[in-house]
Amino acid sequence: MEINKNVSPYFGAKFINAVAIGKNSHHKNKYFDDLVSFVQIEPTNPDDIEAVKNAALYWKDDKYALNISYAAETLKDNIESSVYALTSQKSNFQFLDSDKILGLMHTTTFPNDTKFIEHIQVYPELINEKNPEYKGVGTGILNSLKQLSNMIVCFPASGLSVKSFYLKNGFREQPAKSNCYVWAKNNI
Repeated sequence: MEINKNVSPYFGAKFINAVAIGKNSHHKNKYFDDLVSFVQIEPTNPDDIEAVKNAALYWKDDKYALNISYAAETLKDNIESSVYALTSQKSNFQFLDSDKILGLMHTTTFPNDTKFIEHIQVYPELINEKNPEYKGVGTGILNSLKQLSNMIVCFPASGLSVKSFYLKNGFREQPAKSNCYVWAKNNI
């Protein structure tokens, strides 16, 4: 019997944690907590890469999803970078469904285990609709990342709503007027 040593099995996205975000009940636009999945994209799995790529290609008016998709395609040899997704999918992460991806994030890990957010993108329809199907996706992504690191750093886009989002989620501008936002487990 001959064994081919050049074939490696593909594993799907790695489940990190479940996080509660708001889901529209469609009854007087009230929201209830729904558990969704935070997963790490497996850079050697072509199906994961394709799911991220499809989400990015079909999200209208996104700003960063294509950048995250390009990063996911190049991560095979870069152990310092990771791509994550928040998905309404509950299981079978080896077959990630691009239609269920609610948000994406690309990070780099520094030697001191600090996570640097390169890009974060919530499905634009969830941002732009008056009563979206889900709300709290960006916060859900950040809360999940907070479980993986003691410190998170980012340089957000210059919009006031983006900076307010980070402040609302426990980040502080360090130093003041620098556009460097930092979250630390032990409140810096």
